[in-house]
Amino acid sequence: MAYKPKKVLKDTFASVLTSGLEAIEEEALPIASEELKKIELPPDMPEFYKEQLKKAAGGGKFIQAAALLPYAIGAVLGLALAPVAPFAEWAGMPLRRLLDTYRLDPASVTRLWLRGFPDEDRKEEWWDDLRAQGWSDDRVNAAKELAHFLPSPADAIAFLAHEVFEPEMIEKYGLDSEFEALDLTLPRKIGMTDEMSLNYWRNHWTHASWMQIVE
Repeated sequence: MAYKPKKVLKDTFASVLTSGLEAIEEEALPIASEELKKIELPPDMPEFYKEQLKKAAGGGKFIQAAALLPYAIGAVLGLALAPVAPFAEWAGMPLRRLLDTYRLDPASVTRLWLRGFPDEDRKEEWWDDLRAQGWSDDRVNAAKELAHFLPSPADAIAFLAHEVFEPEMIEKYGLDSEFEALDLTLPRKIGMTDEMSLNYWRNHWTHASWMQIVE
């Protein structure tokens, strides 16, 4: 049989690795198990994890004990630190105020922009909150596009039924009558473009019923 140095090296390495792991497990398993036994598990910990931790503490596999030990410590520390969490939050407030770290979320920025707050000249400044969080100008423009109101499916069908997009019928029935006199401030604040407001205005006229026509 031909000598295969690669196979010999592979087998030797595997043998050394296995022996090393067995030695580590033999020495470390009792330590990890003892540490797990010292930890008082929180009462609200899921039963599944409690059972796994008890098995590991009772002399299971080293890998199991080593993996579960940090979880158990984290759960206990979380329970222990919970009462002081509000105080830590309160203590950090002056620093956050000093550094001005808070930024508004996209929904809040969009609503403020639509409402023109605090005024039309400064409403664009709200988008800087999102740029500070990594938003590019393309994404800001996309958010502005999504802010604009679109009709519901039922209204979209009603537009078609009520000649909203038919210039001849609009002219014939005067569907644009009185629109120029409307104050569109409120529709704009909820995301309606002037064009969309006009569509709804054309749609709001009520068709006469057959009986009304006959009479």
